[in-house]
Formats: sequence, structure tokens, C-alpha cells
Amino acid sequence: MPVLVPDSTGLFISQIEGLEPVPENITTKAFAGGSGEYFVGRQRGKRNIVLHFGFEAQGYDVTSVRESLNGNFYSDGDSEITLRFEFDDRDPVLISGFAETIEGDRFSSDLDFQISVICPKPNFIAEAVSTATGFTDYDPGWTTLTTLGDRDCGLAVKLIPESGLEDNIGNDMTYISGVESSTPGVYIHQRALEINPHTADLPDPMVAGEEFWMDSRLGQKSVYIYTPSTGAVRNALRGMTQDSQWPKLFPGPNGFRIKNPYWAAGVHPMAWTAYWYDEFGGI
Repeated sequence: MPVLVPDSTGLFISQIEGLEPVPENITTKAFAGGSGEYFVGRQRGKRNIVLHFGFEAQGYDVTSVRESLNGNFYSDGDSEITLRFEFDDRDPVLISGFAETIEGDRFSSDLDFQISVICPKPNFIAEAVSTATGFTDYDPGWTTLTTLGDRDCGLAVKLIPESGLEDNIGNDMTYISGVESSTPGVYIHQRALEINPHTADLPDPMVAGEEFWMDSRLGQKSVYIYTPSTGAVRNALRGMTQDSQWPKLFPGPNGFRIKNPYWAAGVHPMAWTAYWYDEFGGI
């Protein structure tokens, strides 16, 4: 839908609300025998973006513009609207939501349409994926994953064992993320997900051409085996240990490594690839 091109539709964006960070919901509980309260938790809710569309009425058809707005923003079912924001000095970001209301005064001489979009996930997401690579080993070094956003984010990691070495997806494989300590290049362990995905514990043994995935992104947390040739997915989450925490990337440099003690140090290391999208609390 063309905007900012008055000779095409007469529409232009006059204002956008809801681009600042979403307020934190802070939960506290009163002390039973003293003054004040103690902190319980914090959580950010949904984002509400309100788009204000101005309209250059002279020489343009307001009915067709109203139909265009309704057709582009209203939809049945769970279809989302994706808004893309471009900048002069940084990469574009995306956010998805659902149209709540489309309002406008039909009898005003200065038409202004307000469209409210509710975004259940409040963060803006980088349009381009970031990647990093490394190798598993008995006790591997840290690989630095640098996020450019200002919010924590999850990541997806792919492992493809060498043909004939599917058992290399071995016992007690541990995904570990950490933050840099006061000593550059030294990372403090923060979150670890330990799984035992040996072929004896899988729904079916891994075969050549299959990929092993771990995904710790919000709403997509999973551990599975993927078969690219058929698109089939087999859940491998049952190998996850009880005290595991999903790996998370923090703003700035992060350490990341995958320990795989099934083989001795330096024997059959597996290459891994990590994927993540930087997240921003506001723009």
C-alpha cells in the first residue's frame, strides 16, 4: 500500500505512537511484619502501535482509500500484519501484530485515519539474521557471538554430523552461553542446556543427511531432528536434563560453546552454526 506518495493515493503518515520501550510490569509483595515490599518479578506486556494516516483530499477518492486501509489491515483468522521500519543509520527492523481498530471522522474536512495495531511480542526484530560458527569438542574454546540489540534474545543452533558419524551427536552434549568477565575473552557461564541425544535415546536413530537443532527463541523453544529431504521433524527434547536452562544471548558480546564429551578431545569435532535476530525494546 503506497504511502508518502500523495500523487498515488493521497495518503501520508503524520504520526506513529508506541515506538518507545513498553513499560515494565513490576510485581512486588508486602512484607508481613515491616515496611515496604519485596521484588517478585517483572514482565513486559504487548505493544500497541497507532498509525495516523493523513489524507490530501483534493483530487483523490476517499472511499477507495478507506477500502484500501480496510483491505490491507483487516484480515480473518490469525494472519499477522508485519510493519517494517527503515532508518538512515541502521538496519531495518520488523514487528508483527494484529489490527485492533481503524478509526476516522468521515465528515471532517481534514481527514485523519488512526489504525491501532496490537503486537503480542513487544520487541522489534532485526530484519537480517546474524550467524556465527564454531566446533564441538570435549572442552572447546568460547566463540564470541555479538548482538547489536538492547534486549536478550534466544538463538537457534544447527549441527550436521559427518556421514557415518551420526553417533557423534553424543552423550551429555551441553549448549553453554555466558557473558564476558572483567578479563577480556574470559566468559562467565550463565545458561546451559544439557541433553543426552545419543541414538539409543532418540525416537529413531539419526541417519546421514539429517540435522540436529536446538532452538531457544521465545515461543519456539525446541530440540529436534530435521530431515531436509522430507521436511520431517522428530522431537528430541526428552533427552533434556531436569536442571537445564535455555541458552540466552545478552546485549553485546556473548560467549558460546557446545561441549560433546562422547569423543576424546580433538576427535571428530562437529561444526555448528548459530542463528539469531537482534531484538530492540524501542526505536
